[in-house]
Amino acid sequence: MPDVHVPKLDDHEDGAAHVAPISAHRSRRKSIVTIALEIALIGTGVFLGLAFLLLIAANHWLWVLPAGWCAGFGYYMLHNTLQINATQMAPQARGTAVSLFASFFFLGQSLGVWFAAIVIDRLGVFAVFGASALLLPLMGVFFSARLAARLRKG
Repeated sequence: MPDVHVPKLDDHEDGAAHVAPISAHRSRRKSIVTIALEIALIGTGVFLGLAFLLLIAANHWLWVLPAGWCAGFGYYMLHNTLQINATQMAPQARGTAVSLFASFFFLGQSLGVWFAAIVIDRLGVFAVFGASALLLPLMGVFFSARLAARLRKG
């Protein structure tokens, strides 16, 4: 087996020449991740909005199957995208940031169910599903725009 020499940065005077491709690769990867997060947030709203529109328009129980798939995939995308951002909010206190994220995320879900139950009791199911179909895509676009603005700042 041939002897392979892996140069270290201090083996050459121009150590920056070895670091530059790595830095360029990381910056490209960051922009791809940024684009992916923005698309995921918009996609989240689209899938969740579609799920609730399907539930509103359903005239047969079989429509619940694609609606359930869209809702599950949309919430999966939302949760993962927000959790990725939670881990990057405060790198020096990552555990605290993620635990706060999880606490608020699940508290929000619980309060949302409680509030939806009150609205359903007073106005019916269509009011909750209609508001969800309208507001969830807007939320995806809003968070996507905020994320893009924050990443453009630095």
